[in-house]
Amino acid sequence: MRFYTLSSLSSDILLRIQSLLPPTTLVTLGMTCRKLYQLSKDETYWKRHIQEMKNGLIYQIVLKHELNKNFTWREIYSSIVTWHCANCGCSTPYLFLLTNTKVCRNCLETCDDYLILTKSMAMSQFLLTEKDLYSLPKGIIGQKGDRSFMGYIQVYSAKSVDQISIKKWGGREKRDLELEKRKKRALLHWRQRMELYTLFNSSSLCNSKHVLELSSLKKNKKLSSSMKKFLKSSKAKRKIPKRPPAMPIILKNIKESLIDNYDRFSMAVNLGFVEKDTDCFYEPIQCGFCEETKKIAAMTEEETIFEKPCNIKYPSIYTLETLKEHISKCHMDFYEKITNVRINIIQNC
Repeated sequence: MRFYTLSSLSSDILLRIQSLLPPTTLVTLGMTCRKLYQLSKDETYWKRHIQEMKNGLIYQIVLKHELNKNFTWREIYSSIVTWHCANCGCSTPYLFLLTNTKVCRNCLETCDDYLILTKSMAMSQFLLTEKDLYSLPKGIIGQKGDRSFMGYIQVYSAKSVDQISIKKWGGREKRDLELEKRKKRALLHWRQRMELYTLFNSSSLCNSKHVLELSSLKKNKKLSSSMKKFLKSSKAKRKIPKRPPAMPIILKNIKESLIDNYDRFSMAVNLGFVEKDTDCFYEPIQCGFCEETKKIAAMTEEETIFEKPCNIKYPSIYTLETLKEHISKCHMDFYEKITNVRINIIQNC
């Protein structure tokens, strides 16, 4: 008698079988052999499960933030179904879009893994090009045509940008040496431009077209030797900056140019809690008996605006089932009172 294994079946039949299985059993089935592991990565299966979550609302959020461009549908599904923070392990409904990981509000504001950088800062400070940043997941703050202070900017995760720059330059030390060389060049060029600007404002050596001639500059004894070399190597006429030249981005400090904590929250989305296999959705609930919720509820609008986010400890978020467990462990006195009241009501009835 001849026996047939599951892997001996055709891939079409196996895909039909796995479409009827729940996600947890499909993952365990994929651990048995290579063929089933490759079939368990079928994108249509995981995409269908995300479409069924909360009547397709979570699927629309994923498409809006273009998560499927940088992450597979299986990775997105596993991050949505995860209920705990990747750093501290507390329950949280927030998904950080740039790394596709669940994070709580306290870790989002205090942990360095969730720092974000602008595109210009990532290219100048980490010595990358647009092609290098193309493969990274990016976020957008603001809208096109916005003329506010921040405007329309593209942001990237500082941790992922640092990893790519180390791979490109073959190590952190080599990258830092090249960065120091470029900083010296940028500093020298910026000082020369500043010297031209100060000379233009302090003397009347220029004409109406803001062009300075070398013949008049050679007579000036206040010029430095580096400035004279700079003028000799240039053309006969050089345009004078009308405004003081801005400091190059490469010379700025990274810590001062990091995006504020408020904009980090724009890169996090509240997806609630989704149960595995069943895809049931649960609304996030806060415990009203914890001290953190009482403090935030007692704060006025001015205190919430001017208080530093790092000083605020946000309360943990639960589902209905996990909230019962939390109250039974952390608030024993209140839990006993509730049970006694229930017993009395049942007895009186």
